[in-house]
Amino acid sequence: MVSGEFTFEYSESIPRGFYKIGFGQEDGKILIIADENIEIKGEKGQLAKAEILNSKENNLFKEYQKIVSISNSGIQSINQRVSKARSDFGNNQEQFEAAINKIRTDYDTLIKWQHVEYKKLYKSNPKTFVGKISNYFAREEGEGPDQYLGLNELNDHELLRGDMFKTKYLIYYQQFLGSNFQVLKNKSQEMIRTKIDAPSKEILYAAIIESFAQSDKAFAGKISKAYLDEFPNSDIAKAYFSSFPQGPPDIGDEAPDILLENPQGEQVALSSLRGQVVLLDFWASWCGPCRRENPNVVRTYEEYKDKGFTVYSVSLDNSKDKWVNAIQKDNLSWESHVSDLKGWRSQAAALYGVRGIPATFLLDQNGVIIAKNLRGSSLENKIKEILGAN
Repeated sequence: MVSGEFTFEYSESIPRGFYKIGFGQEDGKILIIADENIEIKGEKGQLAKAEILNSKENNLFKEYQKIVSISNSGIQSINQRVSKARSDFGNNQEQFEAAINKIRTDYDTLIKWQHVEYKKLYKSNPKTFVGKISNYFAREEGEGPDQYLGLNELNDHELLRGDMFKTKYLIYYQQFLGSNFQVLKNKSQEMIRTKIDAPSKEILYAAIIESFAQSDKAFAGKISKAYLDEFPNSDIAKAYFSSFPQGPPDIGDEAPDILLENPQGEQVALSSLRGQVVLLDFWASWCGPCRRENPNVVRTYEEYKDKGFTVYSVSLDNSKDKWVNAIQKDNLSWESHVSDLKGWRSQAAALYGVRGIPATFLLDQNGVIIAKNLRGSSLENKIKEILGAN
């Protein structure tokens, strides 16, 4: 260091790509290092605001980030419009579909613009790293999902650094598959079976696991086990494996979180009810035994709701109207009603290993499962034991 200036010199060239330079995790700057003699001007503690000089790559990266920023803002606005459409027209299928079709058209226009801009950036700068990643994310007119996400990319280590492959994997899901998780699962398992080098395979495992970590913990846990089986000495594989429940949860386990939408289109997390004793209840409007059990659950809820007891109901319905009508008809007055309206393909049901309904899990105030499949007087007696009589 001379007069507050540092110079980094390497005996061998370092690979082109993204790097972070700084003084610890909180004080750093993401930049592209390529075949350039760049300068970085900034102050310790504020390196995120540092200025990068003499770098065509980093100037181009600003242009790339503008495209991403405009796209992300547009997508955020579209998501808000979808939520509003659910709220405004959720009970009128014809109006809801008309609103969604208009939103879908605007979304397609936005995505087309994004890919055209990526192509422009690539064509004007084909030999740069930014040009390469712009082309990597660009989608050709009429290109199908198998052409957009192929295995050749897994053998290009320059594209595997950072989170670029994971980002493209998510784009593949969002822009090609809609909400079809099964197609994405099949594609993921097909890619895992392909013979590629170890570093590439580990990046592939990480991309799949992180992409499913919130939406389908059961599948993410399955992939994490496959990852550990293939790389038993990998600390990363061990960490992923330990972060997911392996198999359905049992008494004494912390209840895996569920995040699904209520009839108003708002997401409600099971974990948001921590601090209360919670009956996690899997049911459906078409399930006779469930409907016959509902009066017992209602009676217990009404008796103990003011003492710290509530219910989180997960419906395995396919029809929103039938689900909502059953809630009203059976007087299920608690607030936490959720469903993905996928019937037996419910992600939450798979996560909890539910094979028949009604199925219930009783959670204590810390979210730990303390009993399963309590019904009638057995449920009431257990709640009375925990919370005391009135």
